[in-house]
Amino acid sequence: MSIYSPSSSSPFVPPEIWLQIFQVATFIAGEWNVSATTSYPGLFTSWDALQLRAYKAVLPLRRAIVQVSRLWWQIGTEVLYASFHETTPPYYSQTQSLDHFERSLLSRPALGRHIKRLALRWPHKGSPSKIDHTLQLCPNTRILSFYRVMDPAVYGPLEPRILVNHVRVFDAAISDLSQKCIVHVLSSLPNVEVLHLSGLKRGDEESRYHGTLRLPLVHFLSLSFNSDQAIEYWTPLLSTADIPRLTS
Repeated sequence: MSIYSPSSSSPFVPPEIWLQIFQVATFIAGEWNVSATTSYPGLFTSWDALQLRAYKAVLPLRRAIVQVSRLWWQIGTEVLYASFHETTPPYYSQTQSLDHFERSLLSRPALGRHIKRLALRWPHKGSPSKIDHTLQLCPNTRILSFYRVMDPAVYGPLEPRILVNHVRVFDAAISDLSQKCIVHVLSSLPNVEVLHLSGLKRGDEESRYHGTLRLPLVHFLSLSFNSDQAIEYWTPLLSTADIPRLTS
C-alpha cells in the first residue's frame, strides 16, 4: 500500500479487493466466529482476554486506514466498526468509556449495522440505559461478551438486564451474579447458539433458581467453575436443563 498513493491507485482497484486487503491486514482469528464446535484460546474474550489484546493491537491500523481518503473511509468502516471492545480501564466510569462510541453511532446510524461483535463491562444499577441503547444501535450483533466487573459490593449491584434477540454467541464472566440473575439474563437471549459462562460460583440457597433452565437453540456449551463446591451447587440446575440441540 505504501508504494502507491490512494489517489492514483484506488480508481484501478475494485472496492471489494481493498476490503479484502484491509481484512487480511487487520485479521484476528475467530473474531466473528459463530459456528464454534470446540473451545480454543482466543474464542472467548471474558475468559483469556486474547481477543481483547488482539483488538488493541490492530485498532490503530484500522483507524489509520479510514483516515487515508474518502474512498478508504467508505470501504474501511466495515472493518473498523465490525467489532467494539470496551478497552477503558475499569477505574473510569462506564458512561465515559461508551460515550464516544455511542455518539459515533448516533451521528452515523448506518455504522451500527456493521457491528458483529460487542465486548462490554457489566453495567451497575442506574447505568444500564447506555448499554441498552448501544445494543439497539447495533442490530446485527452476533457475538456479545461481558467482562468481569469490579467488586459490586464497592461499586454497587449489577444490572443484569439484556433485551436483544439477535445475539447468537454469548460469552460472559458471571462470578458476580447470582444463579437467579444468570438465568434471567439467559432467558433474554432466546436465539443464542453458542454459550460460554466463566466464573460460576457457589451461592446461597436464597439465590438458587428452582425452575428449569431452557436453552432451546444452544448447540455448544462451555462452563468454568470457581471450585468443586460451585460444581455441586450448579449440578441440580444443569442436570435438569432443557438443551435439546446440544452437541458439544
